[in-house]
Amino acid sequence: MRALASFCLCAAALGLALAAPAAAQERKSVNQLVRTVVLDLCPNLMRIETPLGEERGVQALGPMTVTERTHGRFGKLDIAVVEGQDGEIAIANSRNVSFCQVTFQDGASADLLADLMKGANLLDPSLALDEEETVTNATYDVTTFRSPATDGWFFGIQFITINGGPDGSAQIIQQYLLED
Repeated sequence: MRALASFCLCAAALGLALAAPAAAQERKSVNQLVRTVVLDLCPNLMRIETPLGEERGVQALGPMTVTERTHGRFGKLDIAVVEGQDGEIAIANSRNVSFCQVTFQDGASADLLADLMKGANLLDPSLALDEEETVTNATYDVTTFRSPATDGWFFGIQFITINGGPDGSAQIIQQYLLED
C-alpha cells in the first residue's frame, strides 16, 4: 500500500486534489465530468472505504443515482451515475481493492480522450505504454499504461472503447493498483 500512498502524494503535488463541493451549480458537460473524475477524484476514490454516494467530491458533480454491482476481478462495486448537460457518466469504485472506473457514451470528444491518454503520465510520471491491444473480434480496443512495480505493486490505467454496443460506442477509463 506504500505505492498507493506515494501515488496519492504525487497526484496531490501535481495539483490533482479533491475539489470541495460547490453549493448550487450548473450541470457540467460530459467532457468536464470525465476530466474531473479521471484527474481529480479517482486517485482519491481508490483509497476510500465509505460508500461512493457519500463522498463529497462525487456529490458535488450533480444529480446522481447510486447502485451496486459485482465485478469479476475487483469484487463489489459502488456505481454512481451522474447526469451532465449532454449525457451521463458512471463512476464505479471498489472498497475492497484500489480501483476506479469511469464509463460514458459518445458524449466526450476524441480530443479529451487523446489529452487524457497523452497525459496519463501526469498521474504517475513512471507510467509507460505497456501494451496496445485490439481484440480480434473488434468489439473492444484497449490501451494500457502501467507503472513499474514498487514494493510489488503497480499502478495502471486502461482506456477501453466498446464498439457498436446497443447504445452506440462507449468509453471506459479504469485506474487501479494491483500486485505485480
